Amino acid sequence: FLLFITNILFAKEGEVCSRPSLRYKTRKCAPGLECKPKVEDFLIGMTSVSRYCQKKNIKPITLMK
Repeated sequence: FLLFITNILFAKEGEVCSRPSLRYKTRKCAPGLECKPKVEDFLIGMTSVSRYCQKKNIKPITLMK
């Protein structure tokens, strides 16, 4: 029963948690995950992209100018 409630309340790893749309209701990520853009989107400089639940220990790479 608790697993069922957790699945409803939290987005799981790899699921969309935020979109650049006013109509999208942001979802909280399951414990141990954070909502952030995919690394691929970050690396090619995309903005206004969807964010996904990802493990907290994965940090986006900072591009050098």
